[in-house]
Amino acid sequence: MRRVRRSTMIGALLAASYFTAPAVAQDRPDDDEAAKVEDIIVTGTRLTDTGIGNKTSLGILGERPILDTPFSVTSFTEALIRNTGARSLSDVLVRDPSVSADSNPAGPQDGFAIRGFFVGRGAYMYDGIPGLTLNDGYLSVANLERVEVFRGANAFLAGASPFGGVGGAINLVPKRPGDAPVNEAYVGYQSDSPLAGVDFSRRFGANQQFGVRFNGYYQSGNGAVDQLQRRTENFALFTDWKPSDTLYLSLELQRFRDRTDGYRDDVFLAAGVAVPRIPDLKRNYLQPWTFIEQSGVRWTAQARWEFVPGWSVQAGYGKIDGDRDNGYYSAFGEVTDNAGTIVSFPFRSYQPNNDIEAGQFLLKGKFSALGGQTLLTAGYTLSDTYFFGFAGATPLAPITSNLFNPVYVPAPAAPQGANPSGINITEVRGWVGMAEQRWFDERLSVLAGVRKVDIKLDTFFAQFDDGRTSPFGALSFKPTVNSTIYASYTEGLERGGTAPVAAINANETLPPGITRQYELGGKIDLGGLLATAAVFEISRPLEFINAARFFVQDGRQTHRGAELQLQGSIRRDVRVISGITYLDATIDNGNPALKGNRPLGVPEWTGTLFVDADIAPLPGLTINGGLIYKGPQFADLANTQRVESSTRVDAGARYAFDAGDTRLTARLSVENILNDGYWSVNSGGGLLLSSPRTVRLSLSAEF
Repeated sequence: MRRVRRSTMIGALLAASYFTAPAVAQDRPDDDEAAKVEDIIVTGTRLTDTGIGNKTSLGILGERPILDTPFSVTSFTEALIRNTGARSLSDVLVRDPSVSADSNPAGPQDGFAIRGFFVGRGAYMYDGIPGLTLNDGYLSVANLERVEVFRGANAFLAGASPFGGVGGAINLVPKRPGDAPVNEAYVGYQSDSPLAGVDFSRRFGANQQFGVRFNGYYQSGNGAVDQLQRRTENFALFTDWKPSDTLYLSLELQRFRDRTDGYRDDVFLAAGVAVPRIPDLKRNYLQPWTFIEQSGVRWTAQARWEFVPGWSVQAGYGKIDGDRDNGYYSAFGEVTDNAGTIVSFPFRSYQPNNDIEAGQFLLKGKFSALGGQTLLTAGYTLSDTYFFGFAGATPLAPITSNLFNPVYVPAPAAPQGANPSGINITEVRGWVGMAEQRWFDERLSVLAGVRKVDIKLDTFFAQFDDGRTSPFGALSFKPTVNSTIYASYTEGLERGGTAPVAAINANETLPPGITRQYELGGKIDLGGLLATAAVFEISRPLEFINAARFFVQDGRQTHRGAELQLQGSIRRDVRVISGITYLDATIDNGNPALKGNRPLGVPEWTGTLFVDADIAPLPGLTINGGLIYKGPQFADLANTQRVESSTRVDAGARYAFDAGDTRLTARLSVENILNDGYWSVNSGGGLLLSSPRTVRLSLSAEF
């Protein structure tokens, strides 16, 4: 197995930062040109190649420049999604060193941790609406204009998360009809899996007040791992209407389906078992008859109306009618000895409906007062999740296999899980108020707010109704027009975790917990190159399976850390996305035997370096490469099961050329080009095996 030492990785990142300075000085555009480029990144259909946007639209703050946000945030654009051939959210977020995969690459869904904390789908926002994402399956990015990552406790921005969100939040911004028409079709191939898609957009009407954009995507075939098959369908229609300069209305309808068969999920280690050697990357060590399918329809409606100058109302509301079938589902596998013996515990279940309703309603005002500009926001948010007829699982006999020599057995005959009457409900409601005062041409800003959040849980396994009022505050200052320093504090209420199947109290939901974050940071725009730095402390209740096999809350988990990121154009023909994250993560209070240990799956160091460069002698040709480093982690709270560090190497190229009036672009990307095998650890202590070398090919036509 090839390894790159941490010092080598960090040195490469620092070298990239060092050599940036002269390039920026030589190639920095003038202010007018830079402003035009930034506008194109955010709102236009023409795309730059940087892949990083300069604006964000997170929660109640609305859309504002990244330099004006007192948080650590990154906005990945449609340009990056297109140029890298990204098909899922994992393909995009791998570039952020503060984000790590929390699910198996060959598993049934994509999941993430931010700053070392698991981020559940309830902490995702869709077009700024919190909680409007189903909890399972892969998320296609075919219809997305931006993917925005907010790092840190997000309760103030989006309300309490129904399924975990202390580490941060992810906002998925759909493609909208722009001023220029879009006509694009593409075909591709990924690991024995063909794919195809279209993107169409028009504006019409006497004043171009009506807009429509349609995106369709389909992929079906084998995965990179034996027995793995995936099918993804995603069709989205976005319409908008601008009857005047002060009124905007939009409606989006999306139909999606994601099915994974024969997936390879994570495995756990029994007490005293050493971390196993790397098995064959292409082999599936679980059973080929497992599957999970998630499908549904999502619609969202948005309205913005400036009823008098400086004052506006904004409303966003959405609903998902979802269906989920877990089929034969290997809940987890446990490695029971050092020879690689796995005992898995499958069950048959069915869950016919999984519905979500979510909305956000805001009143915003801006006026002159107190010798500066005053901004006020008041609003209400809701996110309700319903599981209708949640299935009682039919447990099946345990299956004994082996990591290195899997034993496949026929699918056992089992009835579909019984459907008890009733509804499994999680309701999150809250009021929010915020005031921001800006002085000295808006260079000094003081922001303060409060959010009241109520969480109601009514399930087959637990009931509670709890609420909390959480404060937020931030101070930011711009020493220059292109730089910001800030300090912020936020706290919130987060729903307690649900006991996994491996626990004796499986499916029991623990009480809500209080989360807190302190952060100090700075940002500077170096003429198309954005440098950001932050130090922070985040804490939340520690949840784990104890020695008696019960899932409990005991003590707190505290992450103190620092981040440094460099993103954008270091010269006109070279783009970079890079960063380093350091986490001093410890267990505080609670069990004295665990105090001071590192939590599950939290490396001390992570780093990324992605470079995209045009080849001047061959106009239209661009090559790219990436490094992803993750430091050692532990798979148990006693810190005896240590997983060593890993480095993944990616590479790719694209070539754009004209065929008559049609612009063609051929793209090639290779993930894990060295085919290195390595383990990583998720927030629950499960081992995740790396994917084998994966090749993606595509050809797009713009006409």
